[in-house]
Amino acid sequence: MGHKKIKFSESTQALFEENEWKANNLIAGSFGILAFIYLVIAICSITGVFDVPATWGIFFFGLQTALFIAMMFAIRRLNQKKFTKYVGLVALLLAISLYTVIYSYGVELLFAIPIVLSCRYYLKKVTLNVSIVTTIAYIVSKFLSSIYGLPDINMVSFVPGTIITITSTMDAAIADAISQLQGEALHQFLVDYNINNFFYCIDSNLVFLLAIIYVCYNTTKRMQTMVLIQADISSKKAAVESELKMGNSIQISMLPHNFPTSESVEIFATMDPAKEVGGDFYDFFFIDKTHVGIVVADVSGKGVPAALFMVITKTLIKDQAKLGLSPEKVFTKVNHSLSKSDDEGMFVTAWFGVLDMETGVLNYSNAGHNPPLICIGGKEFQFLRSPKRKLPLAAMDKVEYYQESITLSAGDSIFLYTDGVTEACHQKDFYGETRLTEYLNKNRDTDLEGVLHGLKAELDAFADGEPQYDDITMLMMKYKGRG
Repeated sequence: MGHKKIKFSESTQALFEENEWKANNLIAGSFGILAFIYLVIAICSITGVFDVPATWGIFFFGLQTALFIAMMFAIRRLNQKKFTKYVGLVALLLAISLYTVIYSYGVELLFAIPIVLSCRYYLKKVTLNVSIVTTIAYIVSKFLSSIYGLPDINMVSFVPGTIITITSTMDAAIADAISQLQGEALHQFLVDYNINNFFYCIDSNLVFLLAIIYVCYNTTKRMQTMVLIQADISSKKAAVESELKMGNSIQISMLPHNFPTSESVEIFATMDPAKEVGGDFYDFFFIDKTHVGIVVADVSGKGVPAALFMVITKTLIKDQAKLGLSPEKVFTKVNHSLSKSDDEGMFVTAWFGVLDMETGVLNYSNAGHNPPLICIGGKEFQFLRSPKRKLPLAAMDKVEYYQESITLSAGDSIFLYTDGVTEACHQKDFYGETRLTEYLNKNRDTDLEGVLHGLKAELDAFADGEPQYDDITMLMMKYKGRG
């Protein structure tokens, strides 16, 4: 069966490309390290610290040093090219193979270097290709080493019955090894050795190299899967963040920002969205020349669905109120409309009031929302708790809502809010209703805008850097008396 070709998305492809550039830099760094090592060997050979086998070894190491430096700069320059990884890995493999052809002593681990480096690309295709080429290069270079290079004496087989002579032209390393092998340095033997070329190439070290290839390939395969999972998570996270931004845009754009300041009434409101967009909203509108409506509501859920549900709820409340219906009838009709079309199972807590600016009478209805605070006659703020508070809108169809009334005098104020205010948290301690009441009472003489901005600043200070988990929505209205 053929392997199914993996198709990467644009974001995943970009992630692998960025990783490839980093892996190319790693290969360039490897060339730099090898250049330094070879340079040290060449210098030590020239100064006599130790001898490199064969008199031209100095030139070999010197040339390799120059080539390694050139490759290091070339890879850095071509870092973002598609072919750079193969150029770097193949060049490294050729250098190792050349070294093996000339000096075959203990070079097996060198062939593991390009295979291990290929793992850094997190692409199993790259590791597989490099592994195949490396295995072939290992066998070929070991074979050529048996013919042209300095062989490993452990792989030398002697023809039985022949006489071996240690000659002056024989390489010192082989002569010394044969002397130790024979144990009789004074005896003269006729040299007649050959290399078992096949066994010399296909040896136990090749098995060791194949084991490294197996581990590296499976590691790369696992890493590629993890990168794909990470890319998928990042893509989904980006989609969620995009949805949240869209929801936030919908939420903000639907809120009124031209606050009325007339002879009879003054209104100011704020809405600070949390990271996860909810469905908080406020609204105010003039029903006719003598009546103004105020609303604060909190939609359950997050993201675009909650924002859209908020838009629908806000529109329904305003449209019904504009018909001149009382608050309880507005909620009853809105609840029925929302319940019929609520497939997502969302609901809305809401508080809606209509102020008669001629008489100061405030008729209101509460659909499961937080009780507002009211300041009457210059006294302290108190909660306007409703014994007839009903279920949230859309929680259940055919719910009959009730209306209550209170009469305001000139200078009286009412403060509406969502639970993001009282549930601001610091180390599991909530801001709560008590702190809210104390703050409002301390700032009774402050203008409406100053009260709301000051309260938001106090909530931020209380949270002390902890994230805001819910929208913070506030509306404050001050009745100035009959215009």
